[in-house]
Amino acid sequence: MKTPATASQIRRTIIEMANRSKSPHVGSCLSCADILATLYCRTLHLDPWSERDIFILSKGHAAMALYSTLHTLGILSDQDIEGYYRDNGTLPAHLDRSPEKGIEVSAGSLGHGFNMGMGIAYGFNKQATGARSML
Repeated sequence: MKTPATASQIRRTIIEMANRSKSPHVGSCLSCADILATLYCRTLHLDPWSERDIFILSKGHAAMALYSTLHTLGILSDQDIEGYYRDNGTLPAHLDRSPEKGIEVSAGSLGHGFNMGMGIAYGFNKQATGARSML
């Protein structure tokens, strides 16, 4: 998948999600669409999924951006995206850990992602898995 096309699709999905859910933090989501597209399309190793690199979005207010990225890559379904920020929905406004969906840590409080990433990287190193943790 080409990064510019992916970034455009990520931004489009963010706008659709925000409009449908009347959710805030659109600017923080749109501001990282290109970064997420580059990371997920060119940098992170995702295959095989069980040995994927771990990405931690410390900026929990940009959850829609990560959800949109994972949706664009086919990891999250249309149903997941449509249930964003709704009562009894599928995806909360701030990240809630769900590794099978590519959401590696719960986030919302700013600044703690670095420490979680260091801990995960330390664990990978101790296990000698070869996986990486990205912030």
